[in-house]
Amino acid sequence: MTDQPKPCLIIVDDDGTARARLSAALGKDYDVVCLADGKDVVARIDESSPRLLILDLNDENDGSLAIHKAVREHSRNDSLPVLFRTMRAGGAKPWEMLQLKRCIAYLLSGER
Repeated sequence: MTDQPKPCLIIVDDDGTARARLSAALGKDYDVVCLADGKDVVARIDESSPRLLILDLNDENDGSLAIHKAVREHSRNDSLPVLFRTMRAGGAKPWEMLQLKRCIAYLLSGER
């Protein structure tokens, strides 16, 4: 039996703690690529062929909507699912991370 590669997720979040928490929580099931800003996101999408892009709704650097627009304008990325999320002050609670995992599994299942 051959091991299947883990699906790739790209996370763009300007908060280093949030990136670390998300990477730790999702890294078991996914190949997680974390970026601090959206400057190179289109190039990283081309390199990594992610199944999902996760953007911080409150990104103060580039703005998640501007990142989303840049990704959509790139012809190869117009059908990549994008999940907008944000963490509350104090970080994600365990049930919030479980909800995020369920949302990711649903988006990657193809049933949407």
